[in-house]
Amino acid sequence: MDKRSIPSKILDIIEENKKPRERYDIFALLVRYEEEDYYCVSYYKGKTTTGYLFISKEGSVPAREKIREVARLSIAANYINLTFYSVGRQFSRRNSNSIVKALNITNKCLKLGEDLPSIDACKEAFESILAMRSEYDETAERLNATLNRIGRSGIFHPQDYSPLNDLHLRLGELLFRDNYVQMETYDDRRKVISFLLKKGRIIDALRFWLIHLRLHPGHVSARDLDNFNKVKRKFLQNEAIEDEEKELENNILSITRNPK
Repeated sequence: MDKRSIPSKILDIIEENKKPRERYDIFALLVRYEEEDYYCVSYYKGKTTTGYLFISKEGSVPAREKIREVARLSIAANYINLTFYSVGRQFSRRNSNSIVKALNITNKCLKLGEDLPSIDACKEAFESILAMRSEYDETAERLNATLNRIGRSGIFHPQDYSPLNDLHLRLGELLFRDNYVQMETYDDRRKVISFLLKKGRIIDALRFWLIHLRLHPGHVSARDLDNFNKVKRKFLQNEAIEDEEKELENNILSITRNPK
């Protein structure tokens, strides 16, 4: 949101609640809740968010409990927007030529007439990855269009959240499943390489090996393991991570500068 378009009385309130050496950002949209519009402000030092402030369009600073839902909607919408444009969109229209080449080599293996389960596993995996990437591109286009529509209106409504979040979650799930399929077929890919070498298909083995190196290994690092397991429970085991969402909401309110 352009600060030049914000009334001076709102900017004065923001400045009054700012602590020394802090900077602030204002959410690009007003958030409408129960027929009232709110400016949503985040304070930070460096890369650390140090506080939030929610101000009505008329210039009042409501009690913290009154703006609980406003806080949840604004932070969630801002997170989706930032995540998509800084990370998510870069995966759209990925070059999947290597996956197509790996699938073609796998199909060659099938024509050699030897019963090796790993060949079938790789074929299924590569076909699955290509299908997921196609769906990812379509979903990313829909999310981009939804964000643009909301942006043109200048106001984020509660009813905007559910479709926006559904698209955001689907993109996350597709990315996770893409990597998970790669991990699950790590050993199968190695067996296909050995099979090609045994059959004297040296060039195909080399090409497949180079693609294999660019795909996900069969494990995640110890540093990322907890997050991986949490995402796995969420997307593969359909486990609701409600405690995490509640904890995030409480953390937001704990640094919100609206009065108690």
